[in-house]
Amino acid sequence: MPYYEPWLTTLEHVKQHRDLSAAETDDDAFIQTLIEEASAEFVQALDRLPVPYVGTHLFDVCMSDVLDVKDLLAITTLTNGNGAAIAGSAYVLESAGYDPKWRVRLKQGSGVRFTYSDSPEQAIAIDGVFGYVPHYLQNAFTSTGIDLHTDGISSSDITHTLDTNEGDRFEVGQYIRLEAEICLVVAHTSSQLTLERAQWGTVATAHDAGTIIETFNFLRDMRGAVREIVAYRFKKRNEIGSRVSVFQGGTVVVEELDPSVQKSIDRHRYGKFRIGVA
Repeated sequence: MPYYEPWLTTLEHVKQHRDLSAAETDDDAFIQTLIEEASAEFVQALDRLPVPYVGTHLFDVCMSDVLDVKDLLAITTLTNGNGAAIAGSAYVLESAGYDPKWRVRLKQGSGVRFTYSDSPEQAIAIDGVFGYVPHYLQNAFTSTGIDLHTDGISSSDITHTLDTNEGDRFEVGQYIRLEAEICLVVAHTSSQLTLERAQWGTVATAHDAGTIIETFNFLRDMRGAVREIVAYRFKKRNEIGSRVSVFQGGTVVVEELDPSVQKSIDRHRYGKFRIGVA
């Protein structure tokens, strides 16, 4: 699993929970730090990354026509151990209709077998999209109905000007998708976004005016669980020794925390939550 530390909730989501108005900004930096800490610990407790990240995973060649994989969402290129690309028509991903996938199986009659040239260790490569995103094929991304204005955005731009009030539809800590690139919203005004580019293994590229801005949707219980952790720590910030520990020997220490936090981690850590797609 690569080392990414995604925000699992947003600044606005936590402030709404604590009945803090948008104008109350004195604690914003502190709340953002709590979000980063709680999100990192939640991911550690899950032992899986709940975002669709782009990467390359290597696998050993074994005497079988299947590869057991973890949290595979989509394959860009499957390269055999002899360096030859395996066509998409030669394999299937299992289980069909569910995400993430956990197996790549070569089709009978395809004439293709997993093989290697020099050594079987880490000879097969999968370039693609990985992550624990059970809703990947359904509603992982949602169109905002807002597009890039004027001349679009270059590969190095970190701000983009929108129409008045369009910026208020975004939140600090929210992830957006511009074509294949994922960006993090680090600040916004009513008419401008400030972004951290090229998140989750994606590449910063230029995007033309008219490109639709999409937002990534974390699973609601996961987002709510991290919000509860942050809200608890914020409430207890002046009490010495009251800090809740999310990951301790594989178990969440809840103390006064809502039990939904533990339930959310248990639910997703062991992969029991799946969404079928017809």
